[in-house]
Amino acid sequence: MSSGDLFDPRSWESDRGGALSVILVVTIGIGVSMVGWRAPTTAFLGAGALALVYLALAAWLFDKVLERPPAWRWLYFAVQLSLAAGIFAVFSAHGSMRSTWLLLMPLIAQSRLALPRWGSYLVSVGALAMMSTFVYSLAGWRELPSFLGGMSAAIVFVLIFTEVAMGEAASRRESERLGEELAEANRRLSAYAVEVEELATTRERSRLAREIHDSLGHYLTVVNVQLEAALAVLDRDPERARSAVETARGLTREGLSEVRRSVAALRGSPLDGRTLSEALERLAASSGDAGVDVELEILGTSRALPPRSELTLFRSAQEGLTNVRKHARTDRARLSLDYRDGETVTLEIADHGRGADDTRGGFGLLGLEERVRQVGGSLRIRTAAGEGLALQVEAPG
Repeated sequence: MSSGDLFDPRSWESDRGGALSVILVVTIGIGVSMVGWRAPTTAFLGAGALALVYLALAAWLFDKVLERPPAWRWLYFAVQLSLAAGIFAVFSAHGSMRSTWLLLMPLIAQSRLALPRWGSYLVSVGALAMMSTFVYSLAGWRELPSFLGGMSAAIVFVLIFTEVAMGEAASRRESERLGEELAEANRRLSAYAVEVEELATTRERSRLAREIHDSLGHYLTVVNVQLEAALAVLDRDPERARSAVETARGLTREGLSEVRRSVAALRGSPLDGRTLSEALERLAASSGDAGVDVELEILGTSRALPPRSELTLFRSAQEGLTNVRKHARTDRARLSLDYRDGETVTLEIADHGRGADDTRGGFGLLGLEERVRQVGGSLRIRTAAGEGLALQVEAPG
């Protein structure tokens, strides 16, 4: 049995309106045929009993038949056609057929719902042949052509009307399915939007944390070194102490300006229109004022880099020099910027201080690693106790 032209049993709704329609059509067919019908009481009772069974099956059992295997459906139509034949036989035996053919119309409509298209045609032809036999037995060939034409037209109308109703039901089911899918898609989209918003918020918080650590942390470290230097020479060299305090005050202003820029424009660049090489020269000079002499080396020809790469390399230099001042216990460091690779730029900060066995756990290096990874770069650290530390950052450029 082909499933392409079958009605979906799950969409069938056994409602009162459908049952009443079947009752109405069958009652009209039987009732009109009985008007003026002169037959024994037994004929009335027999036709009425058959009609009630036929009616009960058509109005209240059909929806249950749809849920059964195909064999049950064929059995249902065989039983109904047999009952209809019995009714016709009673009427034909007493010389009256009239409108009894109407009771076949609900059965033909049901055949289109329950059977493949060829099955409904088979039921229709069977019903037409059965009625033609009884009409011929009553009136001969004389009434047969007009009856065949009228009943054939009625059958065609019922099949077309049922086909249209099936198409409408299928369209409604598809619309409901699409509506459910759309509702589910909207629900998922809303959930994704919340996740994206939370992710964006988390990333922005991480970015701001890195910015605060890299910029403000750098300035506060240098300021602290200058103030400690001032305290150390305050009694024996007031002029040198005053110079250190002035340097610290200048760095404090720069740090405050940096914080204000970050608050006013979350993506403000600390380079302030300078090239990366120029910004690193200024950074090396300020580090020298803080007690660590920095040797700056530019390898290759300086070129413009993507803004995110420039910012990442600058912040890496800041973080590296801050770690030298805080942990290396040395007064010398080397800072190199290598442009010789055409696709990447490499920054290295190296010292000959005490080194480290473990570089994990520091927020500065953790934030720096996140920053480098976000621009598609790489971070490498070479260190050992007593052998200094080298921080190498590679960024697209």
